[in-house]
Amino acid sequence: MTVRIPKLKLTRKLNIKISRLELTMNQKRIASSEVMNRLYGKLDFFQKILKPHVDRLIQEYAGKESLPGYFRGIPHRIICICPMALCDAALLDIGKAPDESLLAGLGLSMYSISTHDDVVDESPETKQERASLIYSGNIATLQGIRILMGSGHQKLIPHLMHLMNLNHCFQTDIAFSIWQKPSDEAGYLDAIKHTGYWASIGPVLAMHAAGKTELIPFAEEFGKHYGLMCQLYDDVREINDDLKNGYFSLPISTAIKSDLDLNDPVQRVQATKRSKELAANCFFEIERICDNFPRLLELARNMHIGGSTL
Repeated sequence: MTVRIPKLKLTRKLNIKISRLELTMNQKRIASSEVMNRLYGKLDFFQKILKPHVDRLIQEYAGKESLPGYFRGIPHRIICICPMALCDAALLDIGKAPDESLLAGLGLSMYSISTHDDVVDESPETKQERASLIYSGNIATLQGIRILMGSGHQKLIPHLMHLMNLNHCFQTDIAFSIWQKPSDEAGYLDAIKHTGYWASIGPVLAMHAAGKTELIPFAEEFGKHYGLMCQLYDDVREINDDLKNGYFSLPISTAIKSDLDLNDPVQRVQATKRSKELAANCFFEIERICDNFPRLLELARNMHIGGSTL
């Protein structure tokens, strides 16, 4: 079955090109769960840490309708698991044992980033679904902060909130830029730099928790490159969804500019080539700075290997 892309807000010049961008619904898309299994060898460990806290959310804040189902999705969200994995790896790299209360608070706190992103990206049709996404995310984030407060990690909360706020700030700006029209490479990379704030949360909190504030610049630089690499590879994986939702990723903007047909396998490779090159450059930068951080480097390598084969 072929579905024509809905009319998007484009300049008059580009309208003639977008009509060629059709997506076939039977094209294979890799599931998030499969991606997580490839990226994080300790996935079960992180999900087990989250489970009792998810159960508590359901016990205390189930409401009368949909919230339990949304809470159960927390351990299956890359946006929640990835910062936990990066925090855990950073702690191990500096010789510190994993702190499960820190990891649990961090994972729950990330959920509003994921659910708010769903509301913007996918524009749920019903008020009930929008409410469920927004409020389940808010409840989980506040509960995550509550866990940090109750487990002796109060000093980490300002750093967590600052990085989350920066992420939300740039996510808002995106709604007025690459959700509206295609951009050139520089404009797109500037628009998605919020991913670096999200990806740095885990390593930054690890360094603060361990009292290694001299390593904060490293944690921030790692997050900048890792987050950008994640987004660029995700753009390659999500082309069909981005077309459907009206998001002008770099591959889609490239296809429009170069009059490429994304249904044609050869032309799709052409459209994604630059995104993969940029993502690979991010990994090479991580390799350059990670001599003494083998576990963080391994997670980045997993992302690079998985993304480069898309």
